[in-house]
Amino acid sequence: MTLPSISSLLFLFLLSCIGWSQSNQSLDFIGSIDYGYRALRTPDTDESFSQLVKNRDSYEIGKVNWRVGFNFNQRLGSKLFFKTGLRLANGGYGTKELTTATTTLPNASLPNKYKINYNYWFAEIPLALRFEINQKKFSPFIEAGVAPSVYLVNRNRIFRNGEASTEFVDQEAIYGFNRLHWVGTLSFGANYNLNEKFQFFGQPTFRYHFTKVADAPIREYHYNFGLELGVRKRFSYKG
Repeated sequence: MTLPSISSLLFLFLLSCIGWSQSNQSLDFIGSIDYGYRALRTPDTDESFSQLVKNRDSYEIGKVNWRVGFNFNQRLGSKLFFKTGLRLANGGYGTKELTTATTTLPNASLPNKYKINYNYWFAEIPLALRFEINQKKFSPFIEAGVAPSVYLVNRNRIFRNGEASTEFVDQEAIYGFNRLHWVGTLSFGANYNLNEKFQFFGQPTFRYHFTKVADAPIREYHYNFGLELGVRKRFSYKG
């Protein structure tokens, strides 16, 4: 992804925040714990790629991820809100503990155990509509939208023979990974009104990357589901 494309994405974010000084707006601070994995697709007629997918499925596993950030909310109607914001999202998956032999050990027949957690870091801009069922103290809602996300870097954790190390890898620069991802989101949740100015909220959320990780014969799409929790400060309130 080029610098002009990233600038266009940031410009989209700024446009979505126009009207910050208007009434009926709020600011959220959020954190989320997610379980992430990936879906692999191959050409139906190519058996060799299908075997590669089976091999990866045998040792790759999902893992726990996280995201943090803030939202801007604009009331559009009595029960309808538009949400945007900015988050740092950590996604990805890992491997089971694998064993191989290595001649660097004193005895080459001894097992060399290792596993890897692939952590993909994204800058995420949520664009979503939220419909709140009522305006009572406890208010269920449904929310759906899309989140343009810019891939930043990989922070991979490698566990080898009980010792951990960390490496930062720019997959886009090395392997041609797609920098801009379009991510669909769907969630159901509830607000709890502490008073006229503050709310607590929680929402189980499902996210799916419509953009494949890289342009390759094995197409990899990330997804995750988890629980997002936050606190909301309202700047104007009309019941």
